[in-house]
Amino acid sequence: MSRQTVLMCKWQRDVVDTLLQLGYTIHLVLDDFDVQVERPDERLLEMCAKVYRVDSFDSHEQLTGIAADLIVNGVRPDLIFAHTEFSQLAAGYLETLLGRPRDRLRHAALRDKRLMKTVVAREGVPVASWRSVVDPTDTALIADVRARLRFPVVVKPAFGVGTTSTRRVASPEEFGRVMEHYTFDPVLRSRQLIVEEFITGRELHVDALWLGGQAQFFLISAYHQTRLSLLDSDEAANDRVALDGSYVILPGKARELYRRVADLHARVNGSLDISNAVTHLEAFETTDGELIFSEVAARMGGGWIPHVLSEYLGGNAWAVVASALATGQAPRWPEPTVHLGGLNLRPAVSGHITELPDNESVMATPGLRAYVPVRSVGDLVTLRQGADWCAHVVLTAESEPEYLALANAFARRHRVLTA
Repeated sequence: MSRQTVLMCKWQRDVVDTLLQLGYTIHLVLDDFDVQVERPDERLLEMCAKVYRVDSFDSHEQLTGIAADLIVNGVRPDLIFAHTEFSQLAAGYLETLLGRPRDRLRHAALRDKRLMKTVVAREGVPVASWRSVVDPTDTALIADVRARLRFPVVVKPAFGVGTTSTRRVASPEEFGRVMEHYTFDPVLRSRQLIVEEFITGRELHVDALWLGGQAQFFLISAYHQTRLSLLDSDEAANDRVALDGSYVILPGKARELYRRVADLHARVNGSLDISNAVTHLEAFETTDGELIFSEVAARMGGGWIPHVLSEYLGGNAWAVVASALATGQAPRWPEPTVHLGGLNLRPAVSGHITELPDNESVMATPGLRAYVPVRSVGDLVTLRQGADWCAHVVLTAESEPEYLALANAFARRHRVLTA
């Protein structure tokens, strides 16, 4: 293979390691979070052609400087790899500066949920009714939203990630109070909101790898509990067990669902210029069977999802995806036949972790495929967002009822306790 160049936005060890082993030249961009929290492997950094550092991927001045340095040194990346929410806009800006021909709205629409829903709706993709709130203190705008939407509604940042700073609001009266006192997580820069009508039904996520617009793997999973219900479950005691996770719906047992979701995904991909990417799409299946699009990200799902994908793909999911996107080639994976899913061991109440599951007891669980602790005793868990991970688990079983029973029993037995 001829030596090719990748411009990679943000640190991910397995991706960097895989691309280096494939012989790619890497120009790597790290932000303060990467340096201070992720603590990149110095050995791998030394093997990169160049390592740029920015305060934040929101800094256009620093990103412009990176593009300028690449241009004056005659470097034209063959691939720009952005695998997180917070580097999507930066990657799109760098693509524009470096003259790569893409839809210039693509990365903006993949971050701003209002623009995303507008673009996909043009392709006939069903979305919940929604309104934009640029300023939560604008009383006339708030009154207009209250008059136009049916309650309950969901309030979330237009540039949010996961369920960070997301609220379910039951009535117009409560909506006014929420807007008056709405607070944004410090990680979010934009202070604009999207307010959309609440959808009742089963919450699905779809994880796929696309090469040339064709799905290389395509898995539909169902959440045990909706992401919003988890945010509402912060109780005053540790005796409540939240089942924070999802399980793969086998294609062989849900052909029609797979057909309809594939059709919806194809329209989403067409509207957002998604052809070579790993994606994580979320949608609701209502009680009458209608599919309502929620959002899509051009990245791998978070939490337990990479570990579930690794089990299905037969290797590290990050390495598999990086290799496929870099080379444009991927093996054919058979449809899953064993029921597979993952959990995040979520405590019932915010606080400092006082007890984690016993490793020996966890590893003795029949059907366990992976156990990945994320936090330690003493760490603070706030439960203000769906992604305050504690420990990830991958489980398998021969039937769906067996899997559901195993997941419930596991979450009850192996607890994360806080105080």
